[in-house]
Amino acid sequence: MRTAKLYLATVLKFLFFSLYSLCISGCFLIPQNSEIVNTPYKEYLGSATPANYQKIVEEVLLDHNYHIESFDNSQTGTFITTRWNVRAPYPLELELGYQDAKTKIKIIGAIDTESFSSINNYRYDCYIEVKNLVYNGRTYIEFYESPTLKQKMDSISKIISNKFELASQLRDSF
Repeated sequence: MRTAKLYLATVLKFLFFSLYSLCISGCFLIPQNSEIVNTPYKEYLGSATPANYQKIVEEVLLDHNYHIESFDNSQTGTFITTRWNVRAPYPLELELGYQDAKTKIKIIGAIDTESFSSINNYRYDCYIEVKNLVYNGRTYIEFYESPTLKQKMDSISKIISNKFELASQLRDSF
């Protein structure tokens, strides 16, 4: 009998600490607002040559007050990352009580291995990824559901995409 009680107490302690650990680690969170689905902003921008990729991206980002923090290269592509653009919260962010906001953009140029040629060199398939953080009074958290954020990122994406397309048409016309 004593062994059964000791066993039961051990099992209950184990379950309690397991549940407690899940809650602390954030794996067992209950959403507070089921209407908000936090989906990061990622978008395909089109195709670019190494010659126009950096020039176009840098120009458009600077026009929208995003300053380049780094240019990185790997065997599979190149990456342009901006500094954090600290800004006032957009209307929905304010409405939800967020006190501060900042946004960072990463432009990825993945080498299209099918595009290699002796004349045209190669091309990048380009993507934009956006990291948006808002301050909830204790810490910064990711938040992507602001219509204003989406509009601004759609605008930047469309401008870059259009410039890539124009550069491609100009190159192909020669």
